[in-house]
Order: sequence, then structure tokens, then C-alpha cells
Amino acid sequence: MDCFTSGKGKEAGTFVKFYEESELPCRVIQIKKPQDVREFMDVLYQAHAPLTGDVRFIFESITGMQELWGGEEEFLDLYAHSCPRLYDLNTIAYWTLAKHAHSPRFRATIN
Repeated sequence: MDCFTSGKGKEAGTFVKFYEESELPCRVIQIKKPQDVREFMDVLYQAHAPLTGDVRFIFESITGMQELWGGEEEFLDLYAHSCPRLYDLNTIAYWTLAKHAHSPRFRATIN
């Protein structure tokens, strides 16, 4: 799931061109409105629904997602709801964040 191209990438030609020219060994889903947390969650769960077997998601980066969504609370709300659901779906999720970019409270909640 690509939130960068339409998020921090602001639909720059270099990033959009990636979808026109690439044949990838995996599926990449571009999120057109990554600022919309609800859209992100809907696409995440729709992407997971048809998958079977060993499913893994890497969320890179929590820091960028938080910036798109306006703050720590918005991300923590998603995290609190998605982690149990991903666990129930027998999915492994790996979340990365920039060192020293988040408050102690935020890091404690994630931990």
C-alpha cells in the first residue's frame, strides 16, 4: 500500500510514473487519499480479505503516517483498532518509526 505518492509525494511525476512503467513481483496499491484514515483502513482490510496463508504487512513509516494524519492521536486510534484485527486475521505486521521523532507517551503506547 503506497501512501507516499499521493501523500508526501504530492503526485509528483516521478512517483506517478512508477505505476506506468513498472512490472513488479508484488502487488502495490496506491492510496489516492492517504490523509483519510478511514480510506486507509478500508483499503488495508480489503487488500487482506482475499489473501490466504502467511500474510505480512510492513508499515513504513509510522512517522510519515502520523504526519499525514495530523498527529499522534490519529495514528494511535488506528493502531489500537488495527492491531487486534490484524492479529485475528493471523497476520504479521511490522511497524517502523523514526528514532526520536515521537513523544515518550506515543512510544510507550506502541510498545
